[in-house]
Amino acid sequence: MGFNISGVVINKNYQNNLVILQECLSINLQFDKEISFQEACANWKEEEMCDIYFTNNATICFLNSKKCIDPYQFENNTTLTFMLSEYSMTFVVNYIEDNKFRVIMEIDGDRFTDDGDALPEEENESDVSELIWLKIDQILGKAYGSIDSNAIAYRYIIT
Repeated sequence: MGFNISGVVINKNYQNNLVILQECLSINLQFDKEISFQEACANWKEEEMCDIYFTNNATICFLNSKKCIDPYQFENNTTLTFMLSEYSMTFVVNYIEDNKFRVIMEIDGDRFTDDGDALPEEENESDVSELIWLKIDQILGKAYGSIDSNAIAYRYIIT
């Protein structure tokens, strides 16, 4: 079936700055519990759920796909808002770096949105799902696939 995830990746660790994270995401978060990374990145999230994993230098928030159609912008940070559904072959990229943006929406191989300047990686990678994985790895500062499935992530309820 493949991956069906959506969320926001920011090149800053917001673990000690949840107030700013909430403001930029326009949501209120109430801590629920610690979970494994494997659980955090499991398929689609319910609308009231936000699972967050922190690296030393980045934050990835797994959100409901409806919250990931439009971009989130964090001042002075590189941000990727994404939807990656290998099941429905729907891919959304909202990438912001240095006030430049790139927006792609592709469904079943048809590109419905293609705005902003192409990213350097697009020269060698035309597959939007692979582009999403490349940008996630770059922003996290580590390969997504190298994250221990038992690493600690955090579940929040959106109130």
